[in-house]
Amino acid sequence: MRPALQPVRFGFNERRRNLERLASEEFDVLVIGGGITGAAAAYDAALRGFRVALVEKADYASGTSSRSSKLVHGGLRYLENFDFALVFEALREREILFKTAPHLLEAQVFLFPIYRGDRTGPLLLRLGLIAYDTLAGFRSIGRRKTLTPQDAVTEEPALNRENLRALASYYDASTNDARLTLAIVCSAAAAGARAVNYTRVLNLLSDESGRVTGAIARDELSGAEFEIRSRVTVNAGGVWAGAILDMSGATRSKILRPSKGSHLVFERTRLPIRNSIIFESPLDGRVMFVIPWGGFTLVGTTEVESGDSPDDVQASPQETAYLLKSAAKLFPDAGLGPQDVCATYAGLRPLAVEKGSDPEGAGKVSREHAIMEGPRNLFSVFGGKLTTQRLMGEEIVDMVAKRLFRQFGVGARDRCRTREAPLIGAPPRKELQATVAAATEAARQRGLPDEAGGHLVRRFGTQYRRILERIDAEPGLAELLAPPYPYSAAEAVYAAQMEMAQSLTDFMTRRTHLIYAGGADNRAIAERAARAMASAIGWGEDDVRRELDEYMRERERRRAPLAELT
Repeated sequence: MRPALQPVRFGFNERRRNLERLASEEFDVLVIGGGITGAAAAYDAALRGFRVALVEKADYASGTSSRSSKLVHGGLRYLENFDFALVFEALREREILFKTAPHLLEAQVFLFPIYRGDRTGPLLLRLGLIAYDTLAGFRSIGRRKTLTPQDAVTEEPALNRENLRALASYYDASTNDARLTLAIVCSAAAAGARAVNYTRVLNLLSDESGRVTGAIARDELSGAEFEIRSRVTVNAGGVWAGAILDMSGATRSKILRPSKGSHLVFERTRLPIRNSIIFESPLDGRVMFVIPWGGFTLVGTTEVESGDSPDDVQASPQETAYLLKSAAKLFPDAGLGPQDVCATYAGLRPLAVEKGSDPEGAGKVSREHAIMEGPRNLFSVFGGKLTTQRLMGEEIVDMVAKRLFRQFGVGARDRCRTREAPLIGAPPRKELQATVAAATEAARQRGLPDEAGGHLVRRFGTQYRRILERIDAEPGLAELLAPPYPYSAAEAVYAAQMEMAQSLTDFMTRRTHLIYAGGADNRAIAERAARAMASAIGWGEDDVRRELDEYMRERERRRAPLAELT
C-alpha cells in the first residue's frame, strides 16, 4: 500500500513562489480552470507523476463549483430523461467519494412526497426508486422505503399534508462543494502540482505549426504578465471553456448552453427540516430540492436559459419569487416570506450540446460530459456534474497521457490512482466516528464547544489538528467568529496559511459559508475574520477596511434580488 499524501503549505506565500515557478519551469500539463473539474484533472495528472500547473482566474471554486445544490447523487430526476448510464456512473462515483473523502460527504434521507395533480404518480415514483436502487446495486447507502401519507407527521412535521397521495424515502448524499474542490486542489499540490488562484489566461501560446505550447497569463493581484510553457494544455474553464477554446482558433464540435440554477438560503432555525426533500413545484411541476446544510436550509434549484455574463451571475427577482412561493406551498404553516431568506446564490451549469442541435429546454440537456481533443495539444472538457468530477479527471488525463507519450516520449510513472487514493485529511471511512470523537475531546480541552469537533472533522478531516495547533500557539484564536456557529478565528488564519485564501471574501464565501450567518450582525462577524486573517497575511488597517467593503458588496449582491420582493 502506498503511503498517503502528506499535506504541504499551500498559503499566501506559496502562491508567490508558485507564480515564480510557473514562469520559469516547463510543465507536462497546464490545466486552465480551478473549479472542480480542473482540480480533478490536475490531481490525477500529478498523482501519475506528470509535472502539472493549475491556474484559476479568480478563487478556486468561485464559479459553478461553489454554487451547486451541494449534492453528490445519482440524479433520480435524470431517470425521466432515460439517462440510465449517467445515473449508474454517478452512483458509482458517489461510492468512490465515500471511500476517498468520507468526511466531506453526508448520507441523507430524501423524502419524495406526491400530491394530487403532480406529474409523477405513486406507481411511477415506486418504479423510479426501484430503478435507482437497482442502478446503485451494492453501492446503495440505504434502501428506499414506501411510506404512507400519515407517516409525514413523524417524518417531516412541517410538510404540507393536504392532498398528499403518497410518500417515499431513499438515500443520497450532500457535500460542501467548495470545500470538496479545495480538498482536491490541496491534494494536487501535495502530489506536486503548482497551483495558483487569481491568475488569468490572456491568450494561448503556439509554435510555428500551430501547436499550443502554453499560455500567457496575468497575476490579477499584481498585474504582472508572464508565460507558462507546457507540452499539453487542458481547458477546464467550465462556462468560460468556449472562450478559452476560441483562443486556439479550433473549430468546436460541441458548444456550451449555459443553464442558470438559483437557490435560496434560510437559517436552519427558520426552516427546521429533518430530511432532504425532493418535490415537484406546485407552480410548474419542476423537480426541486429542500436540503439541510449545516446551520442552513437550501431551496433550489431553477433551470433557465441564461444570457448572464459568467462573471456576473445572480438570481433574478423572478427566480427568487418562484423558489419562495414553491417552498411556502410545501411548508404552508411556516409563513415564509422574503424577510426570512438569508441570501440567494446562482451559478451557470456548463451544459454541452452538439453544434447545430437544439434540445428542447435546458432541463432536457444531458449532464454527460464531453472531451474534445484538438489537433494542437489542447484538450477541452464540456458539461458534466459535481458527482462525476473524478471520472472526468481520469478520462481527460488518460487522453493527455497518450498524447504525451506518443509525441514527447513522456510516460506516466503510475496508473490512475484517484479511485482509491484518499484526499488530504480523509480518514478511513470506518474510522470517521472515532476521528470525530477524538476531535470533540481535543476541542473541548481548548475551550471550544462540543460541536466544534464534528465541525472541524467535516471540514478538514484529520487536518483538524492543525487548527488546534494554531490555538495552542495563540489561545486567542479559539474565539468564535459567529456564535453559535463553531467557526473559530483559527480557521481564518488557517485559510490564509494553508488554503491560499487571498481575501476576506474567499474566506467568508468559500472557505466557510459565514456569508449567510448573523443577519444584520454579519459585518461584525466579517470584521473579526478579517482581523484574524490580517495577522497571517500582513494586512494593515486600510487593507482590513478595503477587504470589509469588498466583501459587503458581494453580500449585498446576494441579497439584492430580495429587495424587489419586500
